[in-house]
Amino acid sequence: MLKQTARDAGTDLAHSFYQIAFYLILIIQQVFLVMLGLLGPYAFAMSILPGFSDSYIQWIARYISVSLYSFVAYTIALMSMFMMDYANRSNISALQQILDNEEHYISYVHQMNFSMSLPAMSFIIGALLMFTVPTVSTWIVSTSGLGNALGNVIRAGHLALTAGSSGAVKAGAALNKLTSSPEN
Repeated sequence: MLKQTARDAGTDLAHSFYQIAFYLILIIQQVFLVMLGLLGPYAFAMSILPGFSDSYIQWIARYISVSLYSFVAYTIALMSMFMMDYANRSNISALQQILDNEEHYISYVHQMNFSMSLPAMSFIIGALLMFTVPTVSTWIVSTSGLGNALGNVIRAGHLALTAGSSGAVKAGAALNKLTSSPEN
């Protein structure tokens, strides 16, 4: 009886740890989104200065990365549910064997059976995986890689615009030269 109570208390503690980790990630996401939302206009304003020209691109990348926290957390929660389902099915199978065979029952009564702690282990693994959400989110949308990629696209567009405008100026000068020639 004492063993079962200790196992139940351990499982409840692990479940509480899992819930705290899950909700902590969602709270952190909301805090970061509010902070990024408040600082976003400053990032766009600072991008006017030459030293901070890519600040708004990095802000966008971070905002997208933080926005993915809940998606990654729910995905990890789903994987944790699969682990918990497996643990529960394993426990049901073990209990069924105990009920079907007297020798298994005697062995179960006289020994500590660690298979009953599988749900607790699945909660602990799920909670530890929850703390990897920011890292996984950064892998999905790399804040530095996306910033560099967007910066290269914008620079290429700027170069094309500059080349196009200088080409238009040259074409205009040539057209002006043709129209102002003494032959006309």
